Amino acid sequence: MGLKPGGIAFLAAVLFFYIRLIWLQRAKVTLARQAAAQSDNGQKQHSRKSKKEKTYFDKFRLRIINWYLLIGAVALIAAGAFISTTSLWGETVRSFWWLPTAGGIFMGSFSFA
Repeated sequence: MGLKPGGIAFLAAVLFFYIRLIWLQRAKVTLARQAAAQSDNGQKQHSRKSKKEKTYFDKFRLRIINWYLLIGAVALIAAGAFISTTSLWGETVRSFWWLPTAGGIFMGSFSFA
């Protein structure tokens, strides 16, 4: 069973989504390490640590910056799933299920920061 162009486009969109999430996560970790290093340099005079020590890694890793974009992405993915499972428009339209699905995944990757 070979991959069709729709399957390749879908896999490329998923791969782009995960690469973008990895890139955002690494950027957050780098910023957290820099902030922790600056905080440690400024607080060396304190010998004891407080009970509730502030850790920079406890913050949410990713945040949603555009809810409308995320809702639109979920709607596109759902539309692609509906197109692939229904036969309302015939086999020609059904074979293009990957367009809204890949577009929704690609669009959803830009709703995070």
